[in-house]
Amino acid sequence: MFLKNAAIGLLLVGGVVSVPQIVRSDSASLQVKDAWANPTASGQSVAAGYFVVHNRTNRAEVLRGASSPAAQNLQFHTSSLVGGVARMRKVERFNIPAGGQLKLAPGGNHLMLIGVKQQFKVGETVPVTLHFNSGASVKVKLEIKNADKSSSSNGGHHGHH
Repeated sequence: MFLKNAAIGLLLVGGVVSVPQIVRSDSASLQVKDAWANPTASGQSVAAGYFVVHNRTNRAEVLRGASSPAAQNLQFHTSSLVGGVARMRKVERFNIPAGGQLKLAPGGNHLMLIGVKQQFKVGETVPVTLHFNSGASVKVKLEIKNADKSSSSNGGHHGHH
């Protein structure tokens, strides 16, 4: 009976693992939503990705890195407007408060995909794995779509990398 219950328990945990954008049961308390990136032009080697991470734990978390087979290098950046001039700088990590969220959006914090291996086309998805200090990893699929009209005209990103 114990083995049967254990097997059923494993099946139930397996069901949680298959929830979209969550890779392991230990990362179920970290949810990623609204993951997307702008399409790229032919030959464009950089792209920006956006998403919201919800930290449903009672401890602070740190987003420390990301990886993807679709690009050679992934970095976190932040954008700001200083004296009417848009500035962007690399950020090593983002802190996410307990019970809080981190929003990466055009014109602010974002994920840079550098050395894009093929053109990102509307309707496709790009796999990305987010890495956290706790050891959790969350798999995300960035939906390739055009920015909403409410976003800034250049998606809050410059193509000069």
